[in-house]
Amino acid sequence: MKKREILLIIVLVVFGVIYRAVEKGKMQFVSDFSFYSDERRLKGSKFSEFAEKEKLFAAVDKIIIENQAGEITVNESNDGQVHLVSFLRVYYTDKRVVDEIRKKANIKAELDHGELKISGRSESDFPYQNLRILFHLQVPAGTVLAISNQEGDTVVRDAGRDIHIDQENGNLILENLPSTLKLRIKNCNANIKSIAGHVEIRSSRSNITLENVVSLNFEGKHGDCSIKNVKNDVILDHSYGKLLLDDVGKLEISGRYSNISAKNVKGGAVVDAPLDHYDLLKTVALGLELSPPGYAARKEVTGLPRETWDAWKPTASAARR
Repeated sequence: MKKREILLIIVLVVFGVIYRAVEKGKMQFVSDFSFYSDERRLKGSKFSEFAEKEKLFAAVDKIIIENQAGEITVNESNDGQVHLVSFLRVYYTDKRVVDEIRKKANIKAELDHGELKISGRSESDFPYQNLRILFHLQVPAGTVLAISNQEGDTVVRDAGRDIHIDQENGNLILENLPSTLKLRIKNCNANIKSIAGHVEIRSSRSNITLENVVSLNFEGKHGDCSIKNVKNDVILDHSYGKLLLDDVGKLEISGRYSNISAKNVKGGAVVDAPLDHYDLLKTVALGLELSPPGYAARKEVTGLPRETWDAWKPTASAARR
């Protein structure tokens, strides 16, 4: 192996480790590349469903919902009470397993000093291939919502205050919310419409359609986004995907390897395309007169600015023009 090739490999390994450890953190790096596992996919199309009796709760200020796998729907109630209906849905290929899975499933709803905690779990390791827990709620206006859901859909309409949602692997539908909104989503398709307050989104491998919000702060990677009708400021930090923006206020956007289309930007725009380890790799490879490997070879990876490498004086093709 040539000395230049050895040097290139060393630079790639060292810089890659440093970049991931410092910028994202070891746990975040692991999380980024933990793709949807077949161990969590439902096994079989047949299911038995078991409904619990409706529960009513009065004087509720905040609701916390934690669901390991299933569906959550929230709508507004008209009587000042929280209405909760829970379902266990057990999927099977052999019906003999249904009773055992049902017995180990555990649904809790506990009210303490105005805070209602709702959870769906299993006494043993959660049987993702067989069990889904469904929560259907009606809540009074002005109720604070904190929702965590996996392996299923979350739908919230016309209700909630100071809403926080953590959604992984499923669909997310949010409409007509009289509230601020904070989201962390992963492996999702999200449709968000008509939010009365500021919206914050942290997204990974998700496609998002958003329209009719007051203001937006968005950080995401690996996914396509359509953003329309944002009255005030939009701050975006996005990588690896497509961004379509239409009719927004002031726009600040940082895009790494993203296809960006923006129109009707009323407050002006600031666009930044920051550098990362692929730019360094491309510059080093070209400086050593080698072909950039992998993703660094793509046209959208431009390499480091020429002035950055003035002291090294690489070949003309190495520095970004």
